[in-house]
Amino acid sequence: MTALARSPISVFDGLGSPSAGVSAGWLKGQITREFWRLKLNTAASSAVFNDLHELAHEHGMTVEHSTVLALAKSFLLAFPRELPQPDLDLDSDGEVLFDWRGHHGQMMTISLREDGRASFAARRGNMDSDNGERQFKDAIPKKILQLVQEITQS
Repeated sequence: MTALARSPISVFDGLGSPSAGVSAGWLKGQITREFWRLKLNTAASSAVFNDLHELAHEHGMTVEHSTVLALAKSFLLAFPRELPQPDLDLDSDGEVLFDWRGHHGQMMTISLREDGRASFAARRGNMDSDNGERQFKDAIPKKILQLVQEITQS
């Protein structure tokens, strides 16, 4: 049986004490790693949310009162944290643009309309491009995620 000794410094410090046992020490390591992973990913992704709010402010709007910007926020929340965050812009049609740049001129652009239509264009090389449309509703379509990954990790 494992004993959890509560510490005034941190609730998890007791997990690392010798009396807590090997399993408790392992659990403390797992909790600590997950805590730091969440903290680092949140810090990295918070910049793009700041950019979204700044973009709204530049156009005299708020994210909460704009259908397309609120949808863009949902898109960013659904976007995997392990992939690089996009640059953001608002085009003349009122669609939110998400842009990624890769090496050697590679690029990916997504234009998100307020009804959830996501138009995309990717250039992987001089003679290799891909484009199309998918619907965004709660989850980012796999085709879009695959292209972003290819562009940003090659």
